[in-house]
Amino acid sequence: MIMKGEMPLPFSLVLLILTGLWVLTSLLLYLKGGRSSRDRRIDLMRNGLVRRILKARPFQFILQLPLVFIFLLIILTGLYGSQDPGRNLATVGTWTIWWAGIIFLILFMGASWCLMCPWSAIGDWVERVSFWRKKEGISLRKRWPRSLRNRYPAILFFMIVTWLELGGFITYSPLYTAYLAIFMLGLTILTLFIYERKVFCRYVCFVGGIVGIYSNLSPLEMRSRDKEVCKVCRTKDCIWGNERGYGCPIFEYPGGMTKNTNCILCTECLKTCPHDNMTLNVRPFMADISERYRGRLDESILALTLLGLTIFHGVTMLPQWFLWAIQMIKGKNLFGYISAFTMLEVLSVILPVGLHYLGSILSRRMGGKGSVREIFIRGSYAFLPVALSYHLAHNIGHLNGEGSKILPVLSDPFGWGWDLFGTASMAPFALLGSKALKTIQFIVIAIGLVSALLLLHRLFRDYEVERRGKALFLLPLSILALLYSILNIYLLIQPMVMRTISYL
Repeated sequence: MIMKGEMPLPFSLVLLILTGLWVLTSLLLYLKGGRSSRDRRIDLMRNGLVRRILKARPFQFILQLPLVFIFLLIILTGLYGSQDPGRNLATVGTWTIWWAGIIFLILFMGASWCLMCPWSAIGDWVERVSFWRKKEGISLRKRWPRSLRNRYPAILFFMIVTWLELGGFITYSPLYTAYLAIFMLGLTILTLFIYERKVFCRYVCFVGGIVGIYSNLSPLEMRSRDKEVCKVCRTKDCIWGNERGYGCPIFEYPGGMTKNTNCILCTECLKTCPHDNMTLNVRPFMADISERYRGRLDESILALTLLGLTIFHGVTMLPQWFLWAIQMIKGKNLFGYISAFTMLEVLSVILPVGLHYLGSILSRRMGGKGSVREIFIRGSYAFLPVALSYHLAHNIGHLNGEGSKILPVLSDPFGWGWDLFGTASMAPFALLGSKALKTIQFIVIAIGLVSALLLLHRLFRDYEVERRGKALFLLPLSILALLYSILNIYLLIQPMVMRTISYL
C-alpha cells in the first residue's frame, strides 16, 4: 500500500510522549509496593456524579445505542454496498478500526467493550422486551452444560474466526464480514433465549475471551469495597437481583471477585447492592496477576492461544505469505491451500503450549518443588504482556497504514459515490513517519518483555525452590519470553500487507 503523505513531526512527538507516559505510569504503579493494598486504588464511586451516572438504569442503553446503529449500518453496507474492501464501511470499520482499536480500549478501559457490545445489546432488548427497565424476560433458562463451563468453547471459536479471517480472506469481503456479524448476533440471541443469563458472553464469545483475559492487565476493575460486608449480606442481591437491577449476568459473585477475567462491567452489581459496597476502581496496570492471581488451566491455554494466534496473524500478513496464498488460490489448488493453512494455524496454537510445557518441565528440574502443572498454569499468565504488546504494536501498524481510510468511507459508507461529509475523495495518508512508527512499536514490545519478566517474579514470589535459587528456576520461562519478543520485533520490521486492498 502506497502512502500519499505523512502527518507532521509534532503529531509523532505527541504519540511518543504519550507512549513514554504510559511506560512510566505502568511501571511506577506496578513497582509501588508488592502487595495488594487499597491505597493503590482510586474509588470512582466516591464521586457523586459518577455514582449517579453508573447507577442509572439507562446508562448502558445510552452507550449501546450508537454502537448498535453502527453495527446495523455495517451489516447493510456489507450486504448491499460495493465489494471493494477499501471503499466499504463493513470491512474498513470492522477490521481496520474496531478489530485493531479494541486492543487499545482493553488496555486502558478493561472490559468496557462488553459493556457497550451491540450483539449483547440487541439480544438483551429482544429477550427482555425492554431497553433498560428491569423485566424478567422470556428465556427458557436452561442450564449450560457443566462440561462446557470453561474457556475452551471460546478458544475453539477464536480459532474458527481466525481461520475465516486469515484463511478465508473475509477481511477482504464486505459481504462475508456482514454474514459473520449476522451469525454472531444470531448466536447471541439464540443462547439468550435458551439458556439462563449470558452464557454466550461467559463461555463462548471469542471477543469476550480476549477481552476478559487481557483485562487482567488493565487499570480498571469492578470490586467490593469491603469483603466483610459482602460476607454478612443475607440477600446477595448482586447474585439474584432486585427491583433496581439484574443479578450478575455472567454467574459471578461480585462480592468475592478478585480478577477481571469474567467481569463484563455491566454495572448491574453497582445498582443492586443494598449496602452500596460495590465500586469501580482505577488501579495499577497488571494488578490482578501481580497480586496473588489464582489461575485455571483453561485460562492458561487461552493466554497461550492468544500468544500463538497473534503471532500467526503477523506471519500471514507478510508479503511472502500473501503471494503464496494468492498463487495457491488462483492456481486452483484450493484444497492444498486450506489444508496447509489449517495445519499451520493449529500448529501456531500447539507450539506455544508445547514450548511452555517444556519450559515448565525445565523449571521444575531447576529447583521447583511444586508440580509441572502448577508451574505451567502460574507461568502462562506472565506471557499475556508479551501477547498484548505485539497485538498493540501490530495494530498500530494497521491503524497507521489504513486508519485514514475511515474518513472517505464515512462520507461514502456503501461505496456508491456519495460525499456526505466532503471527505470521500481524500487520499490515504500515514499518521506517523516510518521511524516514529518503528520506535513506538519497539517501545511497546520492550514494555511487554519487561512486564512479563516482572510478572514471572511476582507470580512465583511465594513459590518454594531449592538451593539453586529462583533466578535459575525462572530462567527457562524468561528465555521463552525473550525469544517471543525477538520474533515479534522481527515480524514488525518486515513489510506488512494491509487488510483493505483488493486481492483478486
